[in-house]
Amino acid sequence: MAFLSFAQEGKIHLYECSQQFKCLRLSAILAHHTGPIHSILFASDSSHIVSCSDDMTIGVVTLLPNGSIVLSKRLHGHVSRVRCIDVQNSRILSGSDDRSLKLWSLGPRKTSSPASSSNSLLPELHKRRLLKQLQNSGHGNGNGGSSSEKPLSTMTGHSGPVTGVKLSLPHALSAAGCAVRLWDVVQGTCLKLLQHDDDSPVTTMTWTSTFKGAVTVDTAGRLRCFDLYDDLDADAAVAVEKVDCRDDAAKRRKKGQESRCV
Repeated sequence: MAFLSFAQEGKIHLYECSQQFKCLRLSAILAHHTGPIHSILFASDSSHIVSCSDDMTIGVVTLLPNGSIVLSKRLHGHVSRVRCIDVQNSRILSGSDDRSLKLWSLGPRKTSSPASSSNSLLPELHKRRLLKQLQNSGHGNGNGGSSSEKPLSTMTGHSGPVTGVKLSLPHALSAAGCAVRLWDVVQGTCLKLLQHDDDSPVTTMTWTSTFKGAVTVDTAGRLRCFDLYDDLDADAAVAVEKVDCRDDAAKRRKKGQESRCV
């Protein structure tokens, strides 16, 4: 059994596939987001679906062993649209137009037992305070799954919207315009700025197979490779190799034309 999903108009459609993808059956439509959805990811164990949206929230849906589908969390914390997410083990990393990254726990919230409180008014006061915060942020719509959970860490430093994140605990990469940063997400600190040209925003980034380096591609078609362990004390990293993908593609096309002529 497997699930496929896609987003349309703020809704996530879940499909169950069988017979080697020859048969698809719509199993659920999730409508916990109120704005366009930018990214949907399955956790590594396929028991959670994580999504982010223009409504400034991250949704966590749990697929239970008995087949039930439950909205287990709606994470509030960003103050603008959430453009990108990544998931590893029990952690979620999100990037937003508010220029910040936030690290969240994928697992269930740890709640204190009512017996541990010496004042019976505390739970009610906490509930009222949470409701007021949600109303002020525009999310007090009464939908289930809302969460007062706080992020494990918040990282700031970018001067523009964060358009991409890649998580490899305890580190992460983030892209915002022409800037790519390497973070320690546990401490919430920036370790390095990966230097790029100021005229070409980064469109794609990933880790190398050993997770000791990073590869980026910008809108000008330039591919850069960075050794993240080179000069660990430096605040900035310079690409150890740079390739112009468009020139390389043009050379291959030219070589192909010449071979056909021969």
